Amino acid sequence: MFDHMFWGYKQVPNGMMVEGIEGYDDVWKLKNGYDVSDDFPDDAYFEMSEDFPDNTVPTDLVRNLDELIIVSERLKQFLQARSIPGLEFLRVSIRDHDGKPLASPYYIVHPHPAVECFDLEASRPTYSGLAKKKIIEMEAFVPDEAKCQSLPEIFRPAGIWQLLISRTLATALDSAGMTSSGYVHPDKLIGDEIPVSLRGLTRG
Repeated sequence: MFDHMFWGYKQVPNGMMVEGIEGYDDVWKLKNGYDVSDDFPDDAYFEMSEDFPDNTVPTDLVRNLDELIIVSERLKQFLQARSIPGLEFLRVSIRDHDGKPLASPYYIVHPHPAVECFDLEASRPTYSGLAKKKIIEMEAFVPDEAKCQSLPEIFRPAGIWQLLISRTLATALDSAGMTSSGYVHPDKLIGDEIPVSLRGLTRG
């Protein structure tokens, strides 16, 4: 049974908002599930957004313009304890509006490689005009049963930049009080543009 949901950001009052990543030019590798262990720098960072000067409250998930999943130290440790296969944590820093790094590190959640999990012929995807392999919309989310027998709790579906998280793990995150996580089941996004639908997520 396919029971994963898209993992996005739920609004938190004055929750931290950061710009795109600095010090690393190949963000497309992250969004496509490439192994970046040999070329991801030690000094990559994010700056708090000047457009949101009041959004400085630390959250366990951090909203960012690159739409990556950036997590706090405690959320990273929570996920590590579950020994999720293929899951990598790329350490980054976040700088406040004065350019000073926050004391606690943050991490990009980076599962790789991407997983072929949908029956594309039945799902009838729409691809981006700029990135030919990037799926931005599906007429249906039809899992390929043969490929979905033992999916990791977190993974990146092939062709889709957003991560999927199991309902069990999502419930565990909420029960542990992890802030700013939001989830949408794929069926709720049928015919919608995936990136737009997950921005500023408020629905569960």
